[in-house]
Amino acid sequence: MPPTAAATTATTPWTRCTPAPRSCATASTTTATAPATRRTPSAWYAAAAAAPAETTAGRHCCLRCCWPGGTEMAELEEGIAGLAGYLAEARHVLVFTGAGISTGSGIPDYRGPQGVWKRRQPVYYQDFMSDEQKRLEYWEFALEGFSGYRDARPNAIHHACVELERAGRLEMVVTQNIDGLHRKAGTSAEKLVEIHGTNLEVECQSCHRRDAPEEYFAYFERERKPPLCRCGGFIKPATISFGQSLRPEDLERAGRAAAAADLAISLGSTLSVYPAAGIPQAAAARGIPYVVINRGPTEHDHLPELTLRLEGDVAEIFPPAVARALADGNRHPT
Repeated sequence: MPPTAAATTATTPWTRCTPAPRSCATASTTTATAPATRRTPSAWYAAAAAAPAETTAGRHCCLRCCWPGGTEMAELEEGIAGLAGYLAEARHVLVFTGAGISTGSGIPDYRGPQGVWKRRQPVYYQDFMSDEQKRLEYWEFALEGFSGYRDARPNAIHHACVELERAGRLEMVVTQNIDGLHRKAGTSAEKLVEIHGTNLEVECQSCHRRDAPEEYFAYFERERKPPLCRCGGFIKPATISFGQSLRPEDLERAGRAAAAADLAISLGSTLSVYPAAGIPQAAAARGIPYVVINRGPTEHDHLPELTLRLEGDVAEIFPPAVARALADGNRHPT
């Protein structure tokens, strides 16, 4: 007798997604409670290459795995091995990163239990542009976090992205983070889209001149007046505020990367803010493998395009998987 769904989850860290989407080639022969058939990344790529293009996206969703957030080393090792397999096969990796990858560098997240938005409401862009009091409130908040951003250092996750680039495997890092840690780690400008901007610069909202932020924060701390540009325009950190449009050139570069990638990985994001969260989803919709690693649920956990879902600390999973994949690639060059 086949095990029940509860029994399957309890006895193995890998379970088939339930229910299997109707578009899946195997959906008609596999029940929602059946244990997953483990298929290696190499087998996935082979199956995808052999499948007609119009069925590839539907087929690989049946290979989606879920890894419960247990502490057993065997489960951690299996998650690392699975991700390393996909990385070893890929040559154009799209890495999408969120606030969860920078908490290890001392940068607080925004939507977690202790997130920034639990204690402070954001200032919307339209209010910043129209209300002096809102500009003052914005700069008070920006000053509060400035030293943390200035002094933060990249962690192993940021450095692993750099290693992918050095190995010639990185298509693009698209980050929601404004902390500049990918830049500090050494990801090149050609391989980085800071889709929500950066705190490493300030920008005039009229002439769009950019500058280093230190003197502007020093001025605000001394005068308690929001700084102005030489042209008279309002200055703010070069980040995308709520209600502010994303930069078209950033969206275009991210879109091109999504169209060229052969593997999409989301790290440390709840994938709840659009249009940014649509970037890895667009890549996955082309039928390539899509891996999500996060501590806590994400908005993409039930997408049929999802290939592999790993629950846990990104720092414990992604860097060792990258190291293993690149070591395997050096032993078996393509």
